Amino acid sequence: MVGLLGYALYKQSIREDRSRGRPVDGSTRDPSPTTVSVFRHSADRILQEFAASAIEEARPDFERSSLASKIDAMESRITSHVDRRTSGLAAILQSVAAWFVTVILTIALLLALNTPSWYPAFMKTIGGE
Repeated sequence: MVGLLGYALYKQSIREDRSRGRPVDGSTRDPSPTTVSVFRHSADRILQEFAASAIEEARPDFERSSLASKIDAMESRITSHVDRRTSGLAAILQSVAAWFVTVILTIALLLALNTPSWYPAFMKTIGGE
């Protein structure tokens, strides 16, 4: 890649020299080692600058992508947790347990108040005595 870009820069400089009317040495087909080194170094610098700018330009996308994947992972964990905690069987068991605790607390409250009038009214309601 560096060699191709260096060669393109070399050819571009020849074209620019010709367009400005400068004499171009056409006797040698290959450029000198010094010329090759200069254009390869320029090509390397251009490619490094391009790579750095491409990375810097893409950085917000990388950060958004990373954040989005973290949010998706957390959403999956939360959904899994909620699904486990709110399954049909778990909801039924919680309702039955809550009903049972409510009944026990109601009976304990009535016994603690020692209200004599609740027992005859209860027996009358269920059809006893």
